Amino acid sequence: MPGPPLRAMVRQTTVQRTERTMSTTSSARRGHGAESTQGGTDARRGSSRVRSNPALDRAAGPAVTDRKHRLGFALRGLAADVVNERQKVAELRRSVAELRARLARLEPTHGRDQAEPAERVGAFPTWAHWNADVNRPYTLGVEEELMLLEPESCSLAQSSDGVLARLSGELARHVSPETHAAVVELKTGIHATVHGVVGELAALRHRIAQELGAIGVSAAAAGTYPLTVLEETVVSGGARYRLLGDSLRSLARREPTMALHVHVGVPNPEDAIRLLNGLRRSVPILIALSANSPFWNGRDGGFASMRTVIFQAFPRTGLPRSFSGYADYVDALEAVIGAGAVPDPSFFWWDVRPQPNLGTVEVRAMDSQSTLADVAPLVALIQSLARLELEGPPQPTPSPEVLAENRFLAARDGMAARLIEPATGQLVPAQAMLDKMLATCRPHATALGCPSELEQVRLLAASNGADRQRTHAAAKGGVNRLAHELADLFLATKSPPSAAVTSPPLPDTRRPKGAAHVPLARILGISDPPQRSALYPGSLAD
Repeated sequence: MPGPPLRAMVRQTTVQRTERTMSTTSSARRGHGAESTQGGTDARRGSSRVRSNPALDRAAGPAVTDRKHRLGFALRGLAADVVNERQKVAELRRSVAELRARLARLEPTHGRDQAEPAERVGAFPTWAHWNADVNRPYTLGVEEELMLLEPESCSLAQSSDGVLARLSGELARHVSPETHAAVVELKTGIHATVHGVVGELAALRHRIAQELGAIGVSAAAAGTYPLTVLEETVVSGGARYRLLGDSLRSLARREPTMALHVHVGVPNPEDAIRLLNGLRRSVPILIALSANSPFWNGRDGGFASMRTVIFQAFPRTGLPRSFSGYADYVDALEAVIGAGAVPDPSFFWWDVRPQPNLGTVEVRAMDSQSTLADVAPLVALIQSLARLELEGPPQPTPSPEVLAENRFLAARDGMAARLIEPATGQLVPAQAMLDKMLATCRPHATALGCPSELEQVRLLAASNGADRQRTHAAAKGGVNRLAHELADLFLATKSPPSAAVTSPPLPDTRRPKGAAHVPLARILGISDPPQRSALYPGSLAD
């Protein structure tokens, strides 16, 4: 809505144009036999018509009749001009609103809450208070959901509660339960670089593999377990997951799915909403790149990412809407939380969501990756996109319908998808859209120190996890041995070879009685130690 000065300008312009129209319409149309106007039929229908009575016209003479005709033409022309002016005013208002939105995106916040006065921020519910500890933008944390397997048969091991109770203290801080008893979540600390966070994740994978092996369990990572039998699904025993079971009922007992979650630190909540709004347009490409779940119930489900469509059966999933600011986001969630429908914002499982208690924006749209080499380029792309959205020029956002369709096409076809290009309205290869994305991200990757990891995105695009699973199943005559292959890949450091991520195996952290404590950061042997011992202690994120 234009402000008062703008409204006055628009009103004055409209009056001036109307006066000019009234003074010129009669002379412009005198002697003109056509009754069409710029407004067309609709304008004529809405105009005041001067009705003709033939008998009275003959009695009054030709001069009166001529004046009546001229008056009718003038009124119809004026009505058409009024319609046109209203359309122009509406277009002007839309342009002003768009310009103001673009200016808001361009102006840096520098930690200020631009959208709301201080008293409004202080009135936010407790869950919405933004974590002020995150003072460096673009820091990273990674969570990956892992499936637990019986070592010989590689069937799902429905034993997360027992497994978690037997992990060493240092590792247990980095592992948490999930909705399903055959799944656990591995969590890194906070890092400034892609190299640091992937290095810690590599060490944690080695560590959990060692400890699981000692208790007779294996681990693997993919978006789905390829041989899942619905009747075997078990919901975890924790209070949160009992609540989920009661709330979601049969939905909570569906086949387990596993995702990769990447957190990006954002010091200011208004910037977090800007980042959420911007990352929505990148979700389809992220789904296509990370697709790693083509098999479901022992057969090819026809989707590169079956996880995406299975998980969508849960409520409060998929792409969030855009928000005008942090207060808009808080009001939207508080309408649900305040009513008691859900306990807290962690029950909103969107593809991208703010995490106020962590001071991050979490990207959740990706399948778990079978190898570490596939994790690094995805993390680099997300970190680069985050900097692009907050520091680059504003980009147009496709309509919700286009975003939803592209999301579906990406989940179905992976990098073979043809997605709707918003600028042209045409279907184009996902690879072409990725090429443009990488070109805009390169300067930001260089500034963040991850240009080599970003270039590895091309290798992942050429052959992602879904492609490799299908190739393996075709070579082995089916999916029966695929779970064994996924377990073997869990500690692999090369896939593809040029995208290797190396990290030494994590030494045993169990200490003899009385031995000195050794910090986990030193045990991990990484050059970029986490800023906190664990990114999400007590996290309730699904």
